[in-house]
Amino acid sequence: MVRSLSLLAPLVSLLLVVAACAAPAPPAAPAAAPPPAAAASPPAAAEMPAWQRDWEQTVAAARQEGRVVVMGPPGDTIREAMASAFRKAYPDLTLEWSGARGNEIVAKVSAERRGDLTTIDVALLGTENLPALRGLDAVAPVNSSLVLPEVTDPSKWLDGRIEYSDSERVYNPVFIGIVGPALAYNPGQVRPDEVDELGKLLDPKWRGRLVMHDPLLAGSSLSMVRWFWYALGPERATEFLRGLAAQQPVVDRETRRELEGVARGRYPVLFGPSDSMLQQLTGEGLQFGMVTEFRDVGGYTTPSSGSLVITKGAPHANAAKVFVNWLLSRDGQTAYSSGLTQASRRLDVPRGHLNPLTVPQPGGKYWPAYTEEHVKMPPELEALLRELFPG
Repeated sequence: MVRSLSLLAPLVSLLLVVAACAAPAPPAAPAAAPPPAAAASPPAAAEMPAWQRDWEQTVAAARQEGRVVVMGPPGDTIREAMASAFRKAYPDLTLEWSGARGNEIVAKVSAERRGDLTTIDVALLGTENLPALRGLDAVAPVNSSLVLPEVTDPSKWLDGRIEYSDSERVYNPVFIGIVGPALAYNPGQVRPDEVDELGKLLDPKWRGRLVMHDPLLAGSSLSMVRWFWYALGPERATEFLRGLAAQQPVVDRETRRELEGVARGRYPVLFGPSDSMLQQLTGEGLQFGMVTEFRDVGGYTTPSSGSLVITKGAPHANAAKVFVNWLLSRDGQTAYSSGLTQASRRLDVPRGHLNPLTVPQPGGKYWPAYTEEHVKMPPELEALLRELFPG
């Protein structure tokens, strides 16, 4: 028996070795998960487009300045429209808007220049004021301040370009383009066919009954007399202006008073109404008829107060740059166009709120009143106006 057990021992040992060899291997440890993908990091400054670096630096510097001082068309509607829209876009910047007509802006800048002072950053005014401001050495280049792609993209603008009044295309961008109002009349006293030709204003029935904005001041009246001079020629223009003076119009300098006088029946017809004031008073419920094109001589296009300059030595230069780029963006132009009911030269700005009479039509006969060439007052014309309308 002992012998049998001794024989079995090697056999048991062999079986244990075989079993050990056949035992399944322990499960392998799970493979390490791959490291998470690195989060995308913002592009390095060197990878940003140049315009974006410029813009971000400008906005940061503007926030340090805190405000931008703008002088533009008077009226609560335009001031509130611009302030509200700009605040929404740049809540860290304050827009200080002062309403003034172009000649008043020039007078303020002139007084500040004499006192070696600059308080205005940007002025929005008619292009006829540019020669006076340039004479004061008071305007800085604007073209180099336009950096946003939606502003500089020519496809966004009428005629495929940002328009300028100055021949250098540097100082005075034009962003509004309307058919200028030649006449405003009282629809209860005047039929449209009584004033639809230039020569009809010389009918004796209007003698002593016309009101006229002073043609020696910046505004629609001055644009019109320049239009007659350049488009009709000095001889025909002189003949018409002498005939107009013979009608003994009341010459006024207060745009609101002129229009209220027409709306209330004091005067049947106003020669050279202010477009911005006309739109404002229409919004307040006053009723006017309007002539934008004469059947015999056509009409003229103007930006009204829709051109801009940056003041040389602007105290808030970065905020001025931010404001100008915003103003020429779709949002800025929409706010301006809505506030003054004027057509923007941007093609993507809504026009449903506009009076169709003020929107230039394809094939229309329009004289461009805003160019540097045409805003110049010929000495002969100025002498004639001083003779006929001495004020």
